[in-house]
Amino acid sequence: MRLNKLFIRQRTQQPPSIIKTLLKNLFIISALIVGLGLVRPVGAQTQFEYTTNNDAVTITGHPVLGGSVVAVPAEIAGLPVTAIGTNAFENDTNLFSITIPGSVTNIGNYAFAGCPSLTNAAIGANVTGIGNYAFSKCASLPRIKIPGSVTNIGDHAFDGCASLVNVRIPNNVISLGDHLFYQCGSLTNVTIGNGVTSLGDSMFYQCGSLIGLTIGTSVEQIGNAAFYQCGSLAGITIPDSVTNIGSGAFYQCGSLTRATLGSGVTVLGQGAFYQCGSLADIVIPDRTISIGSHTFYQCGSLTNATIGTNVTTIGNYAFYQCGSLTDITIPGSVTNIGRYTFDECNGLLAINVDTNSPAYSSIGGTLLNQDATALLQYPGGVGGNYTVPLSVNRIAADAFYGCIRMAAVTIGVNVTNIGPRAFCGCTNLSAVYFQGNAPRARLTVFSGDPKATVYYPPDTKGWGSMFGGLPTAMYHMGGK
Repeated sequence: MRLNKLFIRQRTQQPPSIIKTLLKNLFIISALIVGLGLVRPVGAQTQFEYTTNNDAVTITGHPVLGGSVVAVPAEIAGLPVTAIGTNAFENDTNLFSITIPGSVTNIGNYAFAGCPSLTNAAIGANVTGIGNYAFSKCASLPRIKIPGSVTNIGDHAFDGCASLVNVRIPNNVISLGDHLFYQCGSLTNVTIGNGVTSLGDSMFYQCGSLIGLTIGTSVEQIGNAAFYQCGSLAGITIPDSVTNIGSGAFYQCGSLTRATLGSGVTVLGQGAFYQCGSLADIVIPDRTISIGSHTFYQCGSLTNATIGTNVTTIGNYAFYQCGSLTDITIPGSVTNIGRYTFDECNGLLAINVDTNSPAYSSIGGTLLNQDATALLQYPGGVGGNYTVPLSVNRIAADAFYGCIRMAAVTIGVNVTNIGPRAFCGCTNLSAVYFQGNAPRARLTVFSGDPKATVYYPPDTKGWGSMFGGLPTAMYHMGGK
């Protein structure tokens, strides 16, 4: 009994210290939980950092990072919350959800940038502006509903949102920034509202999953590299409102088989469809005045290209290595064709020219200047033997470049000048027959023609044992 009483006495004496210890531990644990943001204490709005101006609140920061679910209050200290300020939640790595109330009208630059765990963002119905980089690098965000109140979305606003799948830009949006959906690799479908007037530079840069796109009827410009390497995009319809398609706009869109250009397009920028290897057909509208350099560079599946009746300029390399192109017609409006424009088009059988052209002509499918004194471009798909027209006195640089099917060429007595690389890469060329004196030519004129020999008739001048890097031999014109 004495032991039991002692035991009972000891038990009755210990609880106060045990309770204190337990309470102390609970206090510490609670503090840690709150500190980690796993539980919101009463009066959580006091955790927001903010400024006031004109009786309105702008949220500027949130000292308790890691708040998994955050609802921004509509009021603080009796004043309306109208803005999420610059960098307010930037780099909060544990932010999972954000709800922005209807009182907010503006989301500032970098407001939620670098929040990799953010999976839900509910934007209030009165927001009008979304700032630069506002949701940049929110890699887990699968969807975003942009309210109809929004009129402006800044540069890089959703840059690097790798999980974003579908986006609809409402009709009230007027301005979209550059690099808006840059490297949004999961983005598959986008609808752009009828209020938008311009698609910014690199807007869908490397959006490799993009397959569905609707462009609004007010868009006037498609920016440089707007759809750069959108490798899954199979078709595009450009509305009639568009006047300018920027440089590299559809650069390396390898699955693009169809591109329908609206009637309003006046300028096709440099490399606009560069290496669109599946593009089969293109009709360039009559309002177009310029086809930039490299526009259809290495579009290997392009079989038909119709050039509008008001095009004045076709840039360097515009149709370079379009190996499936069989014929092309140059309208009378064209006054300038750049270098290498049709080089290595090894399926091209004819370059035709409108008879009213003030600058060019065509004889037997070969492109010449207007008075047929300069041979400018031979169609690379034509094989066998070719005789240069007697009217020609000059063969332009690269005129026969890469004509791998040509076996022999006869050059008339009037030719006095042959430009650099004129017959470069004609790998099956075996014989070049000159009918007159040796013309002016550089060593590069026959570069890459390992099988060829230059032949000249007796009683002509200027010939040596080599010409243009090739061996020479005399021949009698009647018995070649």
